[in-house]
Amino acid sequence: ANVKIADIGAFANRLWKKEPLYGLALCQGNLREREADDLIAAIENTLRFSPLPESDWPLPSVGKVPVRSSGPGCIQVRDALDPAEENSAVELSFFLGTARRADGEAGLKLQAVAQVLSALLRDRFYAELRTKQQLGYVVTSFGDRKEGVVRLVFIVQGSSLDPVGVLGRIDAFLAQTRSVLAKGQEGEVQEVASTLAEARVARAQQLGEAVERNWAEVRSRELRWDRAMVEADAIRSIR
Repeated sequence: ANVKIADIGAFANRLWKKEPLYGLALCQGNLREREADDLIAAIENTLRFSPLPESDWPLPSVGKVPVRSSGPGCIQVRDALDPAEENSAVELSFFLGTARRADGEAGLKLQAVAQVLSALLRDRFYAELRTKQQLGYVVTSFGDRKEGVVRLVFIVQGSSLDPVGVLGRIDAFLAQTRSVLAKGQEGEVQEVASTLAEARVARAQQLGEAVERNWAEVRSRELRWDRAMVEADAIRSIR
């Protein structure tokens, strides 16, 4: 696009002086309350935008992939930019449901179960596909929550097999591990849950980490400042 300096100036003028906006701020660290208020006031006085009514605030949305009762689910394939690239990567994601504030105890339990299951699978997944089968130099799995959606993710990157072959190995691992976990000891689940719960309430070691935790609450507008405690309690309840 042929963008000129004048175009940028016109956009800035329209953005800051004519369109109603809203802002979110987080002040954290060695600041007194008055200093935080002065900082926010300086930004407001500089930008001088008109407020956007709360009814017009944008809401986060998540696209839902097609749901199938059987088969491979939804597959996205992307070619490498370099035609000579020998490596490939497979990311297999299972979307389990939502864990937002509105979901209450059910959402907390869903996320807790996903975290414990992810921890039980992580070392097994690496040992089988990386150590034993040597499928790739990147083999990892994890559970997370993005935009309130809970998922389990399995990633393999390497050149030993094509993506279809790698996906088949991941599916085989999950089928085998499902029966293994079903016969597992209750004590293993409790031990993993206890370890995860303790880690969840551990104090942040860096200011940046602490800020990121709080900013996640501001960004999502859920403002659940006791999230670490309630999530740790939910994890401890998993048996």
